[in-house]
Amino acid sequence: MVKTNKLKSVLVVVARIVAFIAVCCLLFFQLNNKSVSFDQLSIIHFWPLILTIFLVPINWLLEYKKWLILLTNIGEQRNDLRKPAFYAGMVSGLLTPAMAGNFLGRIYYFHKSKRWKLTIHTSTSNFSQFLISMFIGGIAFLFLASTSVFTVSNFQFTGIVCIVIFSYGLYFFGERIIRLFPIKRLKLMAIMLSRGPSRIQLLLFSFFRYLLFLLQFSLCIYAFTGFFSIELLAFIALVFMAVTLSPSFFLGKIVVRESIAVAILGLAGLAPIPVLFASISTWFFNLILPTLWAAIKIKR
Repeated sequence: MVKTNKLKSVLVVVARIVAFIAVCCLLFFQLNNKSVSFDQLSIIHFWPLILTIFLVPINWLLEYKKWLILLTNIGEQRNDLRKPAFYAGMVSGLLTPAMAGNFLGRIYYFHKSKRWKLTIHTSTSNFSQFLISMFIGGIAFLFLASTSVFTVSNFQFTGIVCIVIFSYGLYFFGERIIRLFPIKRLKLMAIMLSRGPSRIQLLLFSFFRYLLFLLQFSLCIYAFTGFFSIELLAFIALVFMAVTLSPSFFLGKIVVRESIAVAILGLAGLAPIPVLFASISTWFFNLILPTLWAAIKIKR
């Protein structure tokens, strides 16, 4: 049994490495087919990059407010370890696919009786961010289709609407579906969800955090290209939706995100190298720098 589990773990790691290499090759061929030159790269404006950095603390403050909502629900809002737990979640989130493992660092600081609740509530909080990305990305997709950037079939339109409606239905009424399964652990989960934090509040904070992501990415694009338009925001929202739906291998979807950004923003007429550096800059400012800071705080 132990050998079987080890074999499965090794196979998962190997599969991720192979998939990661495949995505890297895809990005390479994307760049190779678009006459890439580093002459395309020049920082036209420095102030957008500086402003992006200043927005990072606000971004994480919104996430911390969501964390406090979860703690209030279980009566731990005044716990002295709430900040170290949050910092640990930042570190564990970066090291797991799609930041989904942020609960691993958080729950370690609390009593075992509270860990299961925090795991479920943190997953609900993460799902709220997913929903916002899907909803706004879906609107952006339909908007760009209406402006003839690309065509949308009735099947695609229906598919997007159904995915959004199903996701929101699962978010707000998921416990009713879970109760249908005759499994004790699932029924307990349904009870915790019904007594959980306000999902409207989590959704609201996720919405404001999404707007910050959108602003930061557009600022980085402007820094490297000097270009901005309302239509560009729709393209960026489409990038976010595609990245949200894509698989993750290492370090918050690095390379996967860049490959998607180059492909989609290329439709907006942007050169690949500036897009590549804008995407990496946004990722570095929003994830790497805060995570390093959080790791230092935990060590202290």
